[in-house]
Amino acid sequence: MSNAVRAGTVAGSDHQGYVRINIRGQRVFAHVLAVLYVTGEWPSAEVDHRDTNRANNRWENLRIADAFSNAQNQRRPHSNNTVGLLGVRRNHKGYQARITVGGKRLCLGTRADAEQAFALYVDAKRQLHPGNTL
Repeated sequence: MSNAVRAGTVAGSDHQGYVRINIRGQRVFAHVLAVLYVTGEWPSAEVDHRDTNRANNRWENLRIADAFSNAQNQRRPHSNNTVGLLGVRRNHKGYQARITVGGKRLCLGTRADAEQAFALYVDAKRQLHPGNTL
């Protein structure tokens, strides 16, 4: 038994926002262990965080999802997005809403206001990406 950690301390360490726990020298993600603990079975697919917060491992926030559904559950724009809104980019006419479905990028329309373009994106995402929780 190690004296390095005191009883009652939260287990795990941070790895890119995820909590990982060492078990017999093997690092295991806490969200995977949560599923194992609650269901008694190792997850059959990926474990997705509904709210996209990688450290929020409450049972209500976790779901089993295939890789496709897990990838659809995105709430923040990519780091190279200069508008700061998911699915929206600036063009010469204003703000364009775009979404990718089946590997193809679809233009949803252009609006003068970025928030209006984002609303277009959210509507389309809810229809076309059933795995999202936006």
